Amino acid sequence: MIKLRQLAARINNNSTQPQFWESGIKSTTMLGPVAHCILSIPRLDITISSSRDIVNPTIALREATRLALLVLMALLKRAFSLIADELHSLLEKLSTVTPLLATISCFPGLRLWISFVHACAIEEPISELQLANIHRAMRELDISRGSQAFCEAEKVVWIHCLLDDRARPVQEQIDRYLADNQYIL
Repeated sequence: MIKLRQLAARINNNSTQPQFWESGIKSTTMLGPVAHCILSIPRLDITISSSRDIVNPTIALREATRLALLVLMALLKRAFSLIADELHSLLEKLSTVTPLLATISCFPGLRLWISFVHACAIEEPISELQLANIHRAMRELDISRGSQAFCEAEKVVWIHCLLDDRARPVQEQIDRYLADNQYIL
């Protein structure tokens, strides 16, 4: 994740320069080493066939993190006008792993980040399950607003030019969920 953070910092600092987004050797040399590191993270070693399957929470969190990182890489590839055909299938896999986050009681900031990356990448309303997972992580972090949740997620790895446009609607949806369910704002 350190390499992706470094790449995110470089992109956040240079994303306003049009020549930065030119595809080719430069984009490959920037994305390649980070993609290699992410792809070297072991996959979840079981197939989730039903909600009754028992999955080690550590393995589930690792898989959700791996998938969220791969989603970010696919979004970056798309921003560099490279082929990112894998984005849709990665989002589907992340949707499959998301229910497992409800069984995890550690690393609430990481769980919140995974949910934010997923919510920003799908560009559609967040599911009730995902909102409940976000709310649970927020409670564990002692935060009560969507904007605070965004600030926490942003601390992990955040690429502003890819995710910020969608982050505001996600924050608003979180705040509506909290208000509708009468959670203290």
